[in-house]
Amino acid sequence: MLNCIHCGAPLAAEHIDHAREIATCGFCGRLLDLKAQLSTAQRPRARPQVELPPGVSLEADAIPNADGSMNRRVLIRRPWLRAKHWSFLLVCAGLSAALVVAWQGRDPGVWLVLGTLLVLSWDYNVATMFVNATVIRADASGVRVSHGPLPSLFGRRRSIERQQLKQLFAVKQGPLYAVKAQLGDDSVAELVAPLISEEQALFVEQQLESVLGLADFAVPGELGDARPLRAVGKPVGGAKLGAAVALLVPLLLVGTLGMFFVASNTEVSGSLKARGSAGSWTFAPDACVSGQREGYGGVELRSAADGSRVVRVVNDPVKGTLVVLAQAGRDNQVFDATSCTAFQGAVDRTSTNINEIWVVDGQLTLDCPELVGSVYFQGCH
Repeated sequence: MLNCIHCGAPLAAEHIDHAREIATCGFCGRLLDLKAQLSTAQRPRARPQVELPPGVSLEADAIPNADGSMNRRVLIRRPWLRAKHWSFLLVCAGLSAALVVAWQGRDPGVWLVLGTLLVLSWDYNVATMFVNATVIRADASGVRVSHGPLPSLFGRRRSIERQQLKQLFAVKQGPLYAVKAQLGDDSVAELVAPLISEEQALFVEQQLESVLGLADFAVPGELGDARPLRAVGKPVGGAKLGAAVALLVPLLLVGTLGMFFVASNTEVSGSLKARGSAGSWTFAPDACVSGQREGYGGVELRSAADGSRVVRVVNDPVKGTLVVLAQAGRDNQVFDATSCTAFQGAVDRTSTNINEIWVVDGQLTLDCPELVGSVYFQGCH
């Protein structure tokens, strides 16, 4: 606490000019020389000016106030994209491609779902690194820090008014850096984080102190000032393509879903009509399943609207192609070329394998005494 040497009254903070080490007593009104009272730690310091560091851009202007003075404003922007994020992009692309193969089964397990959510979260985080930037806006009224445009846990918004600020200082936080604020009640709040270099942290601190009119005092635990910093401002390598490359991540997700849809899509068209001893009904299948699941070569045709019957096309190694009609409550009926005037059935195995089940395509055309019609199917697994 500083006191007036004439009347002994405590000096209010707003009456102290630390830069010139003078003050005006609010009680007796006298001008005071504070050099004798200010210790070295209490005196403002003049550190070398930090020039624009790599990975940061600065915009500054000034607007006139009502009293004719100028209100200086700064906008500091730090894109999140760094060289290592290109490697992260390749890793996420590989993991996403692996998901395409893993999801080509009918019954995904719990671990596959959890792994998918984990990979999708990585994809999103990589997208934020290519798109997002930390934006710092400051003028005489205070500081506002935002991160975006994508929401992320890696950056928190901050807004502190000038009258709340007592001191700014830069610190190292693990492998990264931050600018913190000491408030009027001596509490400390994190203002700008993360920053990726000492130069960035000291540059942001100096720019904010200048526009806010804060004197620079030594703070225990802050970054040292033993060496002058003269880094030439330039963008991070590859950052110019960041916004364009960021589209690869959502396109990768869309492509993953598209490939899964194409690989696992099942199409069935046509119908079969029963007559004679088989009854009178129409069977319009809308789903098909590879016979490999039941231990035979062929396909099973199903209908969601008619769950009481199925039609199987079987590749019998001895008898050739057979058609089996299975109806609830009735014995199976078997049709072959010898009992029909038209009998064309083909079930062909494709080169696609989903969870060790070979996908099959084919068609069936019948003109038998009890069953007639045509069905086409593909993507059955």
